Amino acid sequence: MNIRTTLVDTGMKAMNIAHRAIMTASGGRLLSNPMGMPTVELHTIGRKSGQRRSTLLTAPVHNADRVVLVASKGRRRPQPAVVPESCGQPRR
Repeated sequence: MNIRTTLVDTGMKAMNIAHRAIMTASGGRLLSNPMGMPTVELHTIGRKSGQRRSTLLTAPVHNADRVVLVASKGRRRPQPAVVPESCGQPRR
């Protein structure tokens, strides 16, 4: 991993922590709908570790029949770890 990737990853993690803190402090009134997309908290269980995790994602497409979640890490590679984690043990 190069320094740029490390800095971007650290920045994304800091943004997620700040986003969660602002939403919690405001009771969900602030940053719950950034850029017109609702925020969704996705809970997963690590495939290897079994550790519970949660992450904030956005849902640009949402209606009564479906919800599309965006887990893009700012369109950077590799894909966010939440992608394979969410496919490992699907639960409703």
